[in-house]
Amino acid sequence: MPILKRSFAGARPLYTGGGVRLTYYAHGKRQDSPYREYFAGVDDYWPKNRWRMLWAWAFKVTWQRRPHQGFKRAQYNPDPEWGNGPHMPGMQRIDNGWSQYTRWCVPIDAETTRVFYIHATRPKTPWARLRDIALFPIRQRYLQYRQFGGQDDKALLDFRFDQPEHFSEFDIETIGWRTMAILSAHYGGRHDRIPLEVLEQLNERALANRQAAGTEG
Repeated sequence: MPILKRSFAGARPLYTGGGVRLTYYAHGKRQDSPYREYFAGVDDYWPKNRWRMLWAWAFKVTWQRRPHQGFKRAQYNPDPEWGNGPHMPGMQRIDNGWSQYTRWCVPIDAETTRVFYIHATRPKTPWARLRDIALFPIRQRYLQYRQFGGQDDKALLDFRFDQPEHFSEFDIETIGWRTMAILSAHYGGRHDRIPLEVLEQLNERALANRQAAGTEG
């Protein structure tokens, strides 16, 4: 199933409470998106093959049951505390509409960080609640925590923090979260002590860009 392409050209961090999210827009509709697209930067098509289409049918029933519920709730959640993006202190939240995933990195000492995974669903019936509990070991503990989280480990385990960094436009969310962390440290180590006028000043450029482009985010 195709993934909606989002443009990050001109995206800016938007600071909301203790979190950071991006201003962006979605390009087209999911049902109109091609399965493969050409990316000039790497001079190739992605995905490289169509093997995954052999088992994509297993997920279509679930997706058709809630065709756009996840996308809309996730991107336009009015509550900044539970919206998508990085949150103080050290959390990353992803709201899919029917469920919410939180990864919380907690430093133990100078060399060790413990990672907590928190998964919550919004079942509407007792049967849906039993289904979520039964599928948790496979859908979340194995596929989400072990497989999806494990791919990040491959990059982070060999990451050098003593070397210069080179950012691109796709790292704007990371830069925004670091700005929030520095501000929190400056105001007593708590994001809720950052003056509102400071956040509003930081958001002026992001809101102006969004208004000029007529986008939502």
